[in-house]
Amino acid sequence: GIIISAIEKRIADSYTYFLEIAGLTPIAFELESVAATRAIIAAKQQEMNFAHGVLDIGATRSIFVIYDHQAVQLSHSFDFSGESLTLHYADSFKLDLPSAEHKKKDVGLNFSASEKLKFQSVFHSINLFSKEIENITQYYINNFAFANPVKEILLCGGGGNLKGMDKYLSSRLKISVQAGNPWQNLFTKSKVPFGVEDLNSYATAIGLALRAAYNPLGRNESI
Repeated sequence: GIIISAIEKRIADSYTYFLEIAGLTPIAFELESVAATRAIIAAKQQEMNFAHGVLDIGATRSIFVIYDHQAVQLSHSFDFSGESLTLHYADSFKLDLPSAEHKKKDVGLNFSASEKLKFQSVFHSINLFSKEIENITQYYINNFAFANPVKEILLCGGGGNLKGMDKYLSSRLKISVQAGNPWQNLFTKSKVPFGVEDLNSYATAIGLALRAAYNPLGRNESI
């Protein structure tokens, strides 16, 4: 298959310019969704007869990717993010932002009975987010030829580490949702140098590194 993407020339030129003044020579630019998916989707999963979703919940936005027929079929960006969740925690519990961030990481969605009412704003935000994901998966099924159903969603990005997020989204979407493992496709038996939570924040960077490993360039080659 062929993937075509476009970006304004002034934006691409700005990236090229800053890399060059840093003493680096850019040889390729790649979609974030493609890089993250390369790290998250295992080789054995690529052969399955159903589609996978990759949900990257970042600090300022989220990206949902549908991977089917061994290629990225659809990518969609959402305003939902780790920062927006922190604001909901701050508003719900009347906390400053540093305290709200700590509360979010410490408790996640595992609230106590006494805190149920306070969590309404948080869950309302996540419910809207899950509905958008559901709409995208339905759009894919209805509008793409040979589309397979999405039966598994893999989480990455810092926001994907929120305690209870996988189980809650799974219950809302009626789809298996679990944390991804960006380390699985690396050609190494070395022990992971940091925890799974930190690892998922580097999914895109690991995917870019894998691209270089799959397509090594000689001294005089370029893309």
